Amino acid sequence: STRQHALKSPNERVRSAAIRLSEGEGEMYPALASHASDPSERARLQRALSLGTFDTPEAAARLADALATESHPLFLSAVVSGLQGRELEFLQAWTERDIQSPTVVSLLAQCVLEEARPTRVASLFALFENTPEDRPWQRDAFLQAFARIRYAQPFSLAEEPKALTGLMRTADFATREKVFRALNHFTWP
Repeated sequence: STRQHALKSPNERVRSAAIRLSEGEGEMYPALASHASDPSERARLQRALSLGTFDTPEAAARLADALATESHPLFLSAVVSGLQGRELEFLQAWTERDIQSPTVVSLLAQCVLEEARPTRVASLFALFENTPEDRPWQRDAFLQAFARIRYAQPFSLAEEPKALTGLMRTADFATREKVFRALNHFTWP
């Protein structure tokens, strides 16, 4: 096809356009997936933008790979913008990787909080509660998202967020401040 041919063009703009025109078309996915090592940052960025149109675990894994390997901040924006309601699932898979990435964790957590869907927010708190002890950076990234959220009225949780309230006893003043700010945005029975 013309798009398949355009994906092999020596011109990065042509490859980028072909990637964009292939969004969401299943038969084009293998060709898009293969552009992870494209020499052009522009084409790789368009790939990150376009892979979000494929709602498959494999596409999500390719998005995670792009986040793990690309250093330009636009890649984070590209990946997150393509998730559209799949941020929690992506975050769950992302936290299983051995990559210290507080910005990614915090941004994805904030996206889930912005959805304001009770079951998903509860799952986010469960993920926070299960943060491994050897990943204090990850706990802090979640805490940053909880402290940044701004609901018009407190969000009602089904149960006390014990991992969060437990941090009120920490000796670190800055952590307690974030916890206090976060707790102002949640209620529970």
